[in-house]
Amino acid sequence: MKYIEEMSPDRVTIAERECQRVVRLIGSTQGTLDRARSTVVWADRSSELFDRRLRQADRTFEQLMEGYTKAARALNEYIAAQREAQRLVAEGVRVEDELREILAYLARTHPPLHRLDPMEQWAFWAGRADPDLQEEIDRVRADADLLYHRAAQWYDRARRTEADARGVAVTALRAARRLLPELRGDSAAAKAVIAGTPGLRAEIEESARLDPDPRRPGEAVLTQYQVRDDARREQFPAEGNPLARLAHETVQHNEARMLEELYSRSPVDGWLPRFNDIRNEANAEALRRYPTPDQNDDHFDAFRHTYWSALLTSQYGEDWARRYTSAHEELLGNPAPREAMDLYNNEVGRAIALANPGASERELADLAQAAVREGRSVVVGRDGRTLEFSDQIDSADTGTPRPNHILPGRPQPGPPAPP
Repeated sequence: MKYIEEMSPDRVTIAERECQRVVRLIGSTQGTLDRARSTVVWADRSSELFDRRLRQADRTFEQLMEGYTKAARALNEYIAAQREAQRLVAEGVRVEDELREILAYLARTHPPLHRLDPMEQWAFWAGRADPDLQEEIDRVRADADLLYHRAAQWYDRARRTEADARGVAVTALRAARRLLPELRGDSAAAKAVIAGTPGLRAEIEESARLDPDPRRPGEAVLTQYQVRDDARREQFPAEGNPLARLAHETVQHNEARMLEELYSRSPVDGWLPRFNDIRNEANAEALRRYPTPDQNDDHFDAFRHTYWSALLTSQYGEDWARRYTSAHEELLGNPAPREAMDLYNNEVGRAIALANPGASERELADLAQAAVREGRSVVVGRDGRTLEFSDQIDSADTGTPRPNHILPGRPQPGPPAPP
């Protein structure tokens, strides 16, 4: 159930809206093609080639429209199923809370049971023969059995709702992908043409200002990728910890808890230097590949977070890397664009590591750089208040976030609750 509770339909909505944007953008080209047919007249045999190219363009746009329309529809239906699954889980939690209340006395007799959820507690007691507590077990049995099975039904419905919808969505998305034509292009060559053509960059930017569809929006990323601020900061390792001789710095409270969790997995001296080596390697590699003067909020920073997160995921697993990097961003007063940028790029890095198990550090660095180059990462926009995808702005043009631009945080996976 944790997976369903932590799902973010709003983030899937980002992809769904992006598909809709592409559909609108492609649709807007139809008028240009129609005008070309009616206004361009060829006096020689080139007209045959021209007509053939127009027909090819028509077919390409039709395929793109159909593919992206089906993808948007599949995502929209999955979003609805996610929300329904979360509603069903909430019903199950409500019933579990009732179960917790009637098991309160039994739980007090066995303190270790407080670590278990009510369903697990009743599974423990239901088949137990305890002379001292048998009367209490029998007293609550009928109600506990009823609530246990009712909660299980809610949870089972939630699982089936999400899993069935996900299967349908994946099948539909794969079918939509097969509809898309294979379009090959050299993004570096395109950038060179834009840079070398007087006035073309200004014309592109003016077009984007008048029509938002040609540019991928960063606003959804800005609002969805926020954590709750936490004023608590502390020294890690704490005074008296044997690790204090290896390193000592001030970190976020939950960040320290995540590092303690990592230490509990491997309580040997070597893990902390290795952890610090990962951070240092990400910084050094970012400087080699993006020697920008600012090194904040730009392509250097986007690569650094993407590569760092990929290394953490490869070394310690996706779950720990996700929770740790979220805790790392809980700094009080962290400007919203910077926070969203880091969280988003961290997610890109985790996805890279998961998709490339066994990749070397060099391979992960190359993949992180490709993500920045191809616009799969984000940077802070010129005005310091928005985000831009990294292929739509140069490092020199990125802005600096305003200190007072703070947005509400969203629940994030954090350190485990203390026993």
